[in-house]
Amino acid sequence: MIELIIGKIEEINENSILVVNQGIGYCIFLNGRESKNLAIHEDIKIYTSMIVREDDISLYGFLSKDERKIFKLLITVSGIGPKVAMGIMSELTQNDLRNAILTSDINKLQSAPGVGKKTAQRIILELKDKISKINFENPLESFISNENDFDITSSDNEVVEALVSLGYNNNEVRNALRRIDANLPIEIQIKEALKIIGR
Repeated sequence: MIELIIGKIEEINENSILVVNQGIGYCIFLNGRESKNLAIHEDIKIYTSMIVREDDISLYGFLSKDERKIFKLLITVSGIGPKVAMGIMSELTQNDLRNAILTSDINKLQSAPGVGKKTAQRIILELKDKISKINFENPLESFISNENDFDITSSDNEVVEALVSLGYNNNEVRNALRRIDANLPIEIQIKEALKIIGR
């Protein structure tokens, strides 16, 4: 398996780059968000994941190990292949994806191409426990800071307690409440939170 390639970029295409290492050129599929920051003849260190099919062997590349870890998780989800996974990662950073999965943010996941409501729900269902156990190199700073910045009012607290008592995750409940008008009656807030959580 090819895990890492260090070489020089010879071509940059819409969804791939050509990297030359010791006279051998490697076609590496890259998400559009990362390829925008690259330049021809630039030296590159790229982490790769080799996908072997009956009629094809492809290399998918990532500028960080964390990006590769997210990719490998995504392709374990039923119905998501490498190309769909790369499409998702072109739209959302690995930090955004981790946040969305951990907080059950279906709307965020649906913003990625090829991801409908059912696919977003499946991603959350199949990856939520897995992703919390993965040892990422970079901490999920935005998720942590959002937690610390969230001011809980007395009504918010009642909604959190009500939903947590129903078995929902404390983090996903708080994330949902950030998007709901705190002036609404508690019953309405609970209903709206349930819609956002998407269960």
